[in-house]
Amino acid sequence: MADIIVYPKPDGGAKKIHNSLYQTGRESLSIVSGTTVYSFTIDATGHAERIVLEMPTISGATCTAKLTIENKDSKEIYKSPSTVMIENETHVMVTSVPLVGENTVKLTLSTDPLSSATAYVSIYLHGN
Repeated sequence: MADIIVYPKPDGGAKKIHNSLYQTGRESLSIVSGTTVYSFTIDATGHAERIVLEMPTISGATCTAKLTIENKDSKEIYKSPSTVMIENETHVMVTSVPLVGENTVKLTLSTDPLSSATAYVSIYLHGN
């Protein structure tokens, strides 16, 4: 695979990659003790081609994670593969999920993390 080159757009919005993919941003999710579901909203139109999840080291417990995307009607339109997403690793998921308007991205941990950390999610879109 060729090197990925990221070009910032003049308006500070999405970043263009290889004239066809746009990075919507690198969203941070603050993981805290007592909570297992974290989410953010993305307003985008296009096909999600890659989803990158950067799982942190969680010192309080051993956690696995599931990443999902729900459309504006709360219907699940994407669920991460059945492979276990363990902490302290970067996971790249290749997919083709159509996104239109507002969607909710959710990270669900298997257990209470018993500590604080930060996970990051980047979504790469094909389209505008």
